[in-house]
Amino acid sequence: SVLPPAVAIELVHNFSLIHDDIEDRDTQRHNRPTVWSIWGEPKAIHIGSLLYDLAFIQMDKAPNVSPERLLYASSRLSESSFEMMKGQYLDISFEERMKVSTAEYIEMIAFKTASLISCAMDIGGFIGTGDHELASSLALLGQQLGQLFQIRDDILGIWGDVQSTGKPVGADIRRKKKSFPIVYAMEVGRKSSINDLNKVFNKPTLDDGDVDKVLVALDHTNAKNKSEITTQKIGSRILKQVENAKFPSNFRLEIEELVDFLVTRSR
Repeated sequence: SVLPPAVAIELVHNFSLIHDDIEDRDTQRHNRPTVWSIWGEPKAIHIGSLLYDLAFIQMDKAPNVSPERLLYASSRLSESSFEMMKGQYLDISFEERMKVSTAEYIEMIAFKTASLISCAMDIGGFIGTGDHELASSLALLGQQLGQLFQIRDDILGIWGDVQSTGKPVGADIRRKKKSFPIVYAMEVGRKSSINDLNKVFNKPTLDDGDVDKVLVALDHTNAKNKSEITTQKIGSRILKQVENAKFPSNFRLEIEELVDFLVTRSR
């Protein structure tokens, strides 16, 4: 019963990745060519949009699911898709700004990344049980899992191994992404470090030397360690909430494994 909605969410996710690769000019994703790099931007835009439409067609194919639950699932997916696109817009706009607060960053990833994960938890819980209260609890967990995922992704976007991530070292720096380590460094760094970062990000394009300067500034503020500690804190908070909510033991085990993966993943 939940397989068609799960496929629908995955289709929306892949729609967003195809368009994201165009916007970021990425030619590789997980060591494979991106859609636009093979078939060009017009076709990639069309394919991404097609996947979005297919998602809602797929949603209606769930067997033995009441109209009420299907309507809720479709509405929820539509809302979270809107939030995801809003978050992507904010992420792009941050590239043009020199100052972004950690509060603004958290709001952005709550939309861009966490919204769809929260939606998946919510839809799965409600279709499976019909219990809105339970589904809301799962949605809250999904929000935090999304934040955890994105901050770890930001770490990998700067310091990740190219063979594992499929991206060159400092890929996010070259795109002037205001990822968590960058935002943190600009908030707490010494004036000299902040000035160095501003000088680099004011340049129209960044070269290897600029990436090295940013890495030095991040090192001076201990941004990598701070980012890793932040993911660990979010993970601990998730596990505590799962324990307090008294979910079934098999569910708790799966969440524990998921949190451990998200905190330590290298790709």
